[in-house]
Amino acid sequence: MINLLLLIPLLFAAVFQVHAHDPGLSRGGVQSHAEGMTVHMIFSRKDIDALLQLDTSLDGTVSDHEISTARARLQSALAAGIELRSSGKLLRPKSVQVEAGSSDTLNVVLFYDHPATVAMQLSVPLMTQLARGHRQYLTIQDAHNKLSAQYILDATTARISL
Repeated sequence: MINLLLLIPLLFAAVFQVHAHDPGLSRGGVQSHAEGMTVHMIFSRKDIDALLQLDTSLDGTVSDHEISTARARLQSALAAGIELRSSGKLLRPKSVQVEAGSSDTLNVVLFYDHPATVAMQLSVPLMTQLARGHRQYLTIQDAHNKLSAQYILDATTARISL
């Protein structure tokens, strides 16, 4: 009976370990330059697959072909999930590129032909849709590639002033 009581905590630990989620850490950067601003974000394919069901073959991985097939849907969803504002006005990206990266990543590049102004804000509403605990390391660089700020974004802190 005592042996059974000792096993109960181990069983609970095993159950919670199986159901535990390892939250992701993505990275990104914002860079101003003479032509405008570029926002570059790198996400795990699995994180984006959890939102958009990209793995159409249901083999547990998101292939380059599946990304290519879903490119328009990815561009639309990711452009909506990453917002840049100037003086409160939402800016529309001039271009949105989504490419399969190495190491099971997805590279997202949004180009804005709007120069950096004093009242710029970046918000990533996409963060609230990612797995609980997901964080994003974000750097801000000026036109000379000089690092001007670093942030850790999460679902509760997904908006920053640039």
